Amino acid sequence: MFPMLDAIEDSTDTLLDLVRLRRMRDCYVIARVVYETSLNTCFILAAGDDMAERAWRHLKQKSLRDLDRTFYIADEKMSLKWSGADEALNDPENLRLLEEFTSKNGREITAWADENVIERLKLVHERYGRASRNLYWALLLYRHASEIAHGSLFGVLFPWGATEPPGPRTVEDMRKFRESNLRHVMMLTASALNSLIQIVALELGHHDLAESSNAIDKAYRETPDRGH
Repeated sequence: MFPMLDAIEDSTDTLLDLVRLRRMRDCYVIARVVYETSLNTCFILAAGDDMAERAWRHLKQKSLRDLDRTFYIADEKMSLKWSGADEALNDPENLRLLEEFTSKNGREITAWADENVIERLKLVHERYGRASRNLYWALLLYRHASEIAHGSLFGVLFPWGATEPPGPRTVEDMRKFRESNLRHVMMLTASALNSLIQIVALELGHHDLAESSNAIDKAYRETPDRGH
């Protein structure tokens, strides 16, 4: 849990910097990073030790695969190999790790968990109930962040307001559209973090953390001009 929390803090700091710079596109992408890491933290806590161990095994085999990587693109071959790769990759224990995350057709199983995002949310909800509620809202970030991260035309035009009716008509309209979306991203990310803090607080028995987080969330929602 603790390395996950450290990663979340790191990305949250990045998100705050991007908001200050009004970088709407990149805010969506980093907000999704914060969200997915938060959800995965809660999911591992909800699923228990077996899932935590699987996450560690996935980490180890992924690190092993990084020791010897080869790409074929058209008639080009690109390779990157560590000097001690052969010895590490032929270790019996390491071979078992690699086998666990290799499909029958020999391809790498890239997912560290079998459950998709909705299934992870369901399990977290079953374990923590109301504390997980705010994680649901943050799913609204998902679709647009994915399009931006994958460089689709939709992802390119969305920050211009060109994918939503009636679309910005002036430079000022576009500025307002982006300001509104930046607030939207911050609100949804904060909601996810609120659920994360509540769940971590339950696991650690630090109810004061949950109370502090809920008080901040409540104060924000009761602020008349929170949209600004």
